[in-house]
Amino acid sequence: MDVKDLRYFPKTYWLIGILFVVFIVQLIALAAGIPFTETLVLDPAAILEAGWVWGIFTNIFLHGGFAHLFFNCLALFFFGIALERIIGGRNLLKVFLIAGLFASVFYLVTSVVILDSFVPALGASGAIFGVIGAMVALRPHTKVIMLLFPVPMPLWVLAVFFVVIAVAWFGIGGGTGIAENAHLGGLIIGYVMGWHFKKREAKDPDFSWNVVYDVPKQKDPYDWIDEYR
Repeated sequence: MDVKDLRYFPKTYWLIGILFVVFIVQLIALAAGIPFTETLVLDPAAILEAGWVWGIFTNIFLHGGFAHLFFNCLALFFFGIALERIIGGRNLLKVFLIAGLFASVFYLVTSVVILDSFVPALGASGAIFGVIGAMVALRPHTKVIMLLFPVPMPLWVLAVFFVVIAVAWFGIGGGTGIAENAHLGGLIIGYVMGWHFKKREAKDPDFSWNVVYDVPKQKDPYDWIDEYR
C-alpha cells in the first residue's frame, strides 16, 4: 500500500489504533509513576474548582483497564465500520468526536446537578454510543446480537434497552461504576447527527463504500459526500 493511500484506510481502524496506543502510554506512565491518566480524566471537581476543562476531551481516549478497552474497541469495530460504509470516514470522525464531547458535558452536568456526584470518568463509550445512535437513525432495523443475551433483535430495540437502563440508573442514583449518563448523552447526540445524515442520504441513496473510499479517477457524481464527510 502506498503511503498516500493511507488516507483511504477506514477511519474506524485509525480510532481503534489510537485508543490502543493511548492505553499503552497509560500503562507506561503508571509504571513510571507519572499521573498521566489522573490528569486527563473527566474530573468534575477538577473542572469546577481548578478549570481542568481539557478532561472533557482527553478522557475520551483513556481507559480503566484492558477489558474496558477491549469491549469498547469491539463495539467500535462493528458499529464504526457499519456507519463508515454509509456516511464516510470523515463523518464517522465527526460523530465520534462530537458525541464524545457531548457525552462528557452531559455526564458533567447530570452528575453534578442531578446526582450530586463528582466521580471522575474516562473512556470512549460515550463516543461509541454516539456511533450506535447514528446507526439507529440510519438503519434502525439492522439485526444485532448482544453478547450477554444472544438473541437477534433490531438495532432500535437495543437502543431502547440502553435508554431504559440509563433511566433506571438515574432512578437508583447512579453509583454502579458505569457512566450510564455519558452513554445516554452520546446516544442522543449520535441519533440527532444520524438523522441529519439520513436526510442527506435520502437525496442520493445510491452511494457506496467504493464511492466513499476509492481514489476518484474522475469527477464523482456524489459530491455531497465530500462536502459532508
